[in-house]
Amino acid sequence: MLAINAAYPRLSDANQQIYLRLRQALSLRLRRQILIAVCDDLHLRNTLVARLETELTESQTTQTPSVLVSLKLNLNQPNVWSAIARWYAQHQKVSTIGFQILGVEHLTRQSPTKQWSFLRHLRTVENYLPKLEPAIVLWISSPWLCCIQQSAPEFWRWRTGVFEFVGEPTPTEEEEKTEEQTSDLPTEESSTSTQTPQQRDTQAVETEQETVQPQPNLLQQTLAEIEQLHHQSISTQHQAQAYRKLACCCRARLQTESLSQEELTSMIEAYDQIVEVLEDETQNPLTESETLDWLNDLGTLHWMRFRQQQTDDVSDPGAICDLEQSIIFYQKALVNSDPETYSAGYARLQKNLGAAYSDLATIREPVNNLKYAIAAYTEATRYFQAGRVQNSTPKNHSLTHPLIQQEALQYASTQNNLGTAYWNLAQQIQPINHLKAAIAAYIEALQYCDPNQDALQYAMIQTNLGTAYWNLAQHSPSEQLFQSAIEAYLKALQYRTPDTAPGACANTHNNLGIAYWHLANHHPADQTRVQFLTSAIAAYETTLDLVQKISPAQLSFDPGATHNNLGLAHYHLGTQHYPDLAPADRLSHLNAALHHHLQAILKYQQLSSSESQTQAQNQDFSTSGLRCTAMSYLIRTIRACYRESGLEGQNSALSQIPSNLLPEVLRSL
Repeated sequence: MLAINAAYPRLSDANQQIYLRLRQALSLRLRRQILIAVCDDLHLRNTLVARLETELTESQTTQTPSVLVSLKLNLNQPNVWSAIARWYAQHQKVSTIGFQILGVEHLTRQSPTKQWSFLRHLRTVENYLPKLEPAIVLWISSPWLCCIQQSAPEFWRWRTGVFEFVGEPTPTEEEEKTEEQTSDLPTEESSTSTQTPQQRDTQAVETEQETVQPQPNLLQQTLAEIEQLHHQSISTQHQAQAYRKLACCCRARLQTESLSQEELTSMIEAYDQIVEVLEDETQNPLTESETLDWLNDLGTLHWMRFRQQQTDDVSDPGAICDLEQSIIFYQKALVNSDPETYSAGYARLQKNLGAAYSDLATIREPVNNLKYAIAAYTEATRYFQAGRVQNSTPKNHSLTHPLIQQEALQYASTQNNLGTAYWNLAQQIQPINHLKAAIAAYIEALQYCDPNQDALQYAMIQTNLGTAYWNLAQHSPSEQLFQSAIEAYLKALQYRTPDTAPGACANTHNNLGIAYWHLANHHPADQTRVQFLTSAIAAYETTLDLVQKISPAQLSFDPGATHNNLGLAHYHLGTQHYPDLAPADRLSHLNAALHHHLQAILKYQQLSSSESQTQAQNQDFSTSGLRCTAMSYLIRTIRACYRESGLEGQNSALSQIPSNLLPEVLRSL
């Protein structure tokens, strides 16, 4: 008999039995075993994965024991078989018991193309079975169980066993947090804000920029003037004035207008015509700082065109080329700049370079490109004058001088971007260390962001700080970390109001509900747990009230998931016998849970039916999987109504189900 390792938290009786079955199946060392492990609780899943690795390795008695290998799915190339093949290529002499495949739950928020790619690879299982010696444990969440059964029947037929662990589903956490984090990133601000007059070093440019109006034909007129000056061999002073006029025209339009891809292309071509002149020291009529600003403008124009060409799936090669050109121009400017004499411009270039590398990390080599982004942001913080102000200005000092305010805002913005780059890197490697670095950067940013001057940016950084605390608590569970996340979200909501930023307000309320949910799970069935669950319910209800008043485009979370999460909170209050809750109160909570799970089902059905046939084919398994999860919660709630008040409670619950859903519900019951 295999020994039970006491170093891990005690499992419930049901989960202990399921775990022992899974461990026994792996310990038999049978060939061609395909085991599907279902667990919606990420904390529980991680515990089980680690425990299997330890106990199965410890149970070996030979000098060279076999190992159970855990592989994280590559979301860009979600091919299980290729991942195993790569591992074998790097560890040819290592004996394996099997492979645990992790990370499938993250595909839920990936594009339909990547999701279908994962399922298509699973369907090719028969091509790999003859070569498959060790077992495979595919760890998935509940929605993917339905998806695999329906959309990868070849893989499903070859399964050896399905092990469904009992745990509370993690309420749309990491995926929603990532989207919230991204939506709050001032990345566009990082590049376009480089054009604001207050940041520029050359007073002449500032003055001209403020007086130039963004007239539609001014760009072409200025180009014609420049070409005429070149033909007439006019003095460099006149040329410089013309170049400055062109730059001011472009920057004014970047600030005040939404430019099309064609307009950006015209501006890039205009700038390109003069780059050769500026790079020739004998012909260049501009100062060194003006030349560097020109290169910075070119980098920003290419970056903006990249952003316009991006798609939801894979970026167009032309768009990637624009992003690479952006990086080249920023780097070219940095190579030719002296950070000591051009400190503000140098910091701005580093900040923009960091933003470009952050974007490149979403396309390829995320770890390396995020490290480059972090290096650039870190360098920027050293040279922003606010970074110098911090040496002589006390923390939380009232920054009343306009120049100091602007410097402080730029420094805070850079620290925020640095924190987010660390946050993204934490999703790839060394999560605890990088999340702690993200938290430090966000806290530093808040010291130089005055909510009285820029309330929405302050709220954004507070939200990002809350997200980082919450994410760190997933890797290092701590009640204090959840408390810190809640505190940050509440501070953000002082300024993210339904009037000032309704979409962002809804996003933060949704995150607040998730944080309260997890904090409640740190307490037993007592009044404190009731209070936190009640707070979660209030946050979710506020979220859904706001959802009704704003466009879906303003949201970075799934309202259907919020309905499910709200239903889960009500379900917990309705099924736990808390001292202060009467039977009537428990039944009321169960009815509320039923309502919200039903709302989630209807939303997912509506989403599926509202799409075109092609879109429905691409997204059917995604929405059907989410619907499947909501349906499982609905069935569980109906059963709880029966336990609470017998057939009367069950019939009352069934009376709320639409007639078209009744056959499916009754079959499940």
